[in-house]
Amino acid sequence: MLLAAIICAMVAFLIIGTMLPSYISDYRTSVRNRLYSSAFAMAEAGGEEAIWSAYRNRWDIDSWKNDGDWSAITGPDGDTYYVRRVAFDGVDLGAGYTGYAKVAVKEPVPGQQLEVMAQGIVMDHEGNDYLNQIIQVDTDQLKPFVGFIAKDSLNLGSGTILGAVNTNDYPTIIDALNNRDSDGVVGSLSTDNNSIVLSSSNQKTQANMIAFVIGNVLTGANVFSDAVSYNGTINNQTSNYTASFPSVDHPSASSNNGPGLF
Repeated sequence: MLLAAIICAMVAFLIIGTMLPSYISDYRTSVRNRLYSSAFAMAEAGGEEAIWSAYRNRWDIDSWKNDGDWSAITGPDGDTYYVRRVAFDGVDLGAGYTGYAKVAVKEPVPGQQLEVMAQGIVMDHEGNDYLNQIIQVDTDQLKPFVGFIAKDSLNLGSGTILGAVNTNDYPTIIDALNNRDSDGVVGSLSTDNNSIVLSSSNQKTQANMIAFVIGNVLTGANVFSDAVSYNGTINNQTSNYTASFPSVDHPSASSNNGPGLF
């Protein structure tokens, strides 16, 4: 019986010894995959920091130069980049791993996409770079949002003129209309046919005005031509558009003194 027990123990140890390296390898692979996902998330967070700065600085080079969060360097291609390191204080990736992100924004050129590169880096418990993930984001300059977005259908009706021109730049309204741009935005979340009707919007305009021109038309439908009825020119078409209309509490008021809380 003792001999049989010894033999069984030896067989068990052999099985464990054979399987243990496999379990260790699977565990290490699982940890690396988790850390790669963490590095990717940190790279995305770094890219979000760059996009936030783009909202603030836009395509103004002087604004980027004066932004204390960024430093200007010259890249190997001779172009100027604005770089920064994004720290994630208090973030523990487990087993002593931590991380940070390096972000670079190529000096913006008006009319061109803004190039953003972000690298998420995981460090081991000794502070050495362990692994990383790199992403690149290209973003266009946003136009001022001037227009109408409807939850259901949108019908601009006859004679509507839409643009994003600043009337303060012109002495009269007619001067502003004569120089209107095509940066206006209209849209609807509806997926119904003809949920956006623009077909009469270029009617009853003055003789010296061009036909209806609009920059962006957004529709919740997946087939643009079925959802939008229009005459004139549309510069940009977007389908499958989604957005939310959160409810907003009405400000409380007291007598005729206007809103008591706002």
